Amino acid sequence: MTTSRIFGENAPLYWARNLSVVPVEPETKRPAGQIGNWAGYCNNRPSDTKQQEWLASFGRHNIGLLTNMEISPGFALGAVDVDRDELIRVSKAILGNPVTGKRGKKGATFFVRVPREDKVRKTTLMDHEKVQAVDILVGNSHTVIPPSIHPETGAEYTWIGKPLIECEWSELPVLDRRRLDLLKLIVSSEFTPALLLGGGTHDAGVRLVAQLVGKCADEGIAHIFRALLPTDYAGNSLEELPGWIASARAKGFEQSEDGGSETTLSAKIVSIAIEAGVELFHDGEYAFASVPATNGILTYPIGSSAFQQWLRHQTYKSMERPISRGTLSDAIATLEANALYQGAKHPVEIRVAGDNAAVEIDLGQTNGQVVRITASGWDLAQKGERRFYRASGFEPLPEPARGGSLSALQSLLGLEEASFYLFTSFLVNALRPTGPYMALLVEGEQGSGKSFLCHAAKMLIDPNRASKLRLPDNERDLMIQAKEYRLLVYDNASGMRADMSDALCTLATGGGLGVRRLYTNDELQVLSYSRPLVINGISGYASRPDLLERAIPLRLQSMQVEGRRTEGEMLADFERVRPAILGALYDAVSSALRHYTETETPMGLRMADAARWIAAAEAGLGITPGTLTKAMSTAQEALFIERINDESLVIAIREVLTAPLRNREFNGYVGELFKLIEPARDKALPKTTQQLSAQLVRLRQAMAKAGLHVEFKIKDKRGRKIRIWSSIELEPTPSKPSIYG
Repeated sequence: MTTSRIFGENAPLYWARNLSVVPVEPETKRPAGQIGNWAGYCNNRPSDTKQQEWLASFGRHNIGLLTNMEISPGFALGAVDVDRDELIRVSKAILGNPVTGKRGKKGATFFVRVPREDKVRKTTLMDHEKVQAVDILVGNSHTVIPPSIHPETGAEYTWIGKPLIECEWSELPVLDRRRLDLLKLIVSSEFTPALLLGGGTHDAGVRLVAQLVGKCADEGIAHIFRALLPTDYAGNSLEELPGWIASARAKGFEQSEDGGSETTLSAKIVSIAIEAGVELFHDGEYAFASVPATNGILTYPIGSSAFQQWLRHQTYKSMERPISRGTLSDAIATLEANALYQGAKHPVEIRVAGDNAAVEIDLGQTNGQVVRITASGWDLAQKGERRFYRASGFEPLPEPARGGSLSALQSLLGLEEASFYLFTSFLVNALRPTGPYMALLVEGEQGSGKSFLCHAAKMLIDPNRASKLRLPDNERDLMIQAKEYRLLVYDNASGMRADMSDALCTLATGGGLGVRRLYTNDELQVLSYSRPLVINGISGYASRPDLLERAIPLRLQSMQVEGRRTEGEMLADFERVRPAILGALYDAVSSALRHYTETETPMGLRMADAARWIAAAEAGLGITPGTLTKAMSTAQEALFIERINDESLVIAIREVLTAPLRNREFNGYVGELFKLIEPARDKALPKTTQQLSAQLVRLRQAMAKAGLHVEFKIKDKRGRKIRIWSSIELEPTPSKPSIYG
């Protein structure tokens, strides 16, 4: 036989044994492209006619063997392609020292029988670093076999052991589900590399044994270890191995009837969690676990990485070994189900919780310490009555100090008295345990200190590594952020879509969003939160009346160049006074609890509950009653008038009212008004009479603040009549003559 006729001389030998082979594309490892759908020959040999065609056309090509042909009743031909030389010995040990294989440039491929009933599939086994290590060639797969020439080295593929053509099929080892799982475990284990290198084998060996005892007997483990360790290994791990195995079995990794112990181990982990004092409960939708901490408790969502770490630690303390991800996932799923269906229902909050009797604030300490505020004052408590959880980036608050005031904060921020009253109002409202909440809208040019002011608010209410965010693109992302943060701070806003403005209103007053749960077709998830929020920008990013009525507008002036300080200096001073500022704020919250029921609801502010809470806190701040609410209503009205006067529709209506003979009044149909504003149209003006009517309804109250009044009258056959008049003197625009008659 000469290598020039590789396919032509060898293919008939394989076809004669009912194996399927195909010619290989020159200089590659893939089947020749001219044969079409080569995978169709994995289950059936080519016809006699096709065989003769291939022999005539591809006789000088390399030869490739297809897997999946039935070689004995209930068994198909398969192959285990080991990509790395260091894994060859252990792969052979797991497979039972196969009698035949082949080798090319590196690694080795061993031929096996695959039970049809086990439904083993073609798959790739990855190592612990997620790098391809072993390919299981079953089903529509092929592999190049000797005496083919390797396309990269130019050398001939060689057989390991017997050539496949000389083997009895009963000699091939069986690759069943158990052996495949065992091979996958060894290849993917993070402890395998240390044993292969022969260094640090004690710790790695103990941990690998704990993974293996649920999958094979003692002698099988010993066989695998002998294959893993280097041939020149001089350590004593093999002598210690029986003790490791006995210890692992004694700790709950006993072999079950099906060769595995994952179910038993998962149940044991659940027991470990319960014995550690975990309390399982839910909030009506999500599952939580409260776990003991030093002199307190901590609460975690059961699906969070923080709870997984806690459970891993508890398991390691009990069993003295780590656990696999799959086993941990099974245990967590069981705990989650128990929490949802057997646990009690408790509300769970981030950072601030409470009611009209008491407020608790999670300081974020490792012992779960809280500040408990009542009508009689505040104090530190090792264990609160409320449940808190901490999302990603959650950072601690310092212990508050008594006897402080907010004057140091005013001085640090350089705020005028009116602006400081507005900022104080927001901070006090943000510490209210339930909504509604006023949104703080901060405007200012560059150098006005708006970013530092927003950072200070975040550090006083809800410090987090994500101090400032960007406005999200959609309502779903907004609600997900609300789930993770108590105080939302949005930086450098330049504009805002109408739907996002509406969503922020919902978030301030409390409301829900129903969305499809991820990775499901029709399961609905309801996201419902109420949160205080801060938005800053240079100017004009918020204009819709609904949001402005729920806002505390704060406009900052640029700082004088000579008065500016570095951010580092300001942060250092802020950290120095932060405990005293917190103490003063908690005094204000105590005052709000003490005086809320007796405080009259302030007039002129839409957010009546929030305004009443702020007014009730004034005594605790040493401020004259009504000072904070008056500052808010004054700032709101000024912003309303400014924004409404910038509305294109308001500008157009004022032009209509200044037309000759109108005498500051329009009395007619909506359609007539639409025609009158048509010549002055811009993109912001309503495009239909229906849109015009809807905008008048939406802007009606805001327009009244600016002296424009809208009265809707009854409908008749011609449409809806309206009356619009101005309570202030109007003058035609001098730059151009009026276009209205």
